[in-house]
Amino acid sequence: MTATAEERPRSPKPHRCNARLEDFVQSLFTLSPTGAILPAWRNFRACMASDPGNEPTMDYLVITDPRKYLDGGRLRKDRRGS
Repeated sequence: MTATAEERPRSPKPHRCNARLEDFVQSLFTLSPTGAILPAWRNFRACMASDPGNEPTMDYLVITDPRKYLDGGRLRKDRRGS
């Protein structure tokens, strides 16, 4: 007996602001004279305050590829330890 789509467990997907949070966390470890910490925090808070689907489009300050922090497949791969 095969499970229907409704019966299959859903795989986790990253929060819509996961890349903004990662940008903020990375800014904490980047000693930069430009002061990326406060702007990264503001970008993260703006994302959290926005409605789903209307996230801000400001540039990321530290991370270069935000898509990898929003990829659900990457989460499943990391959990398996691969």
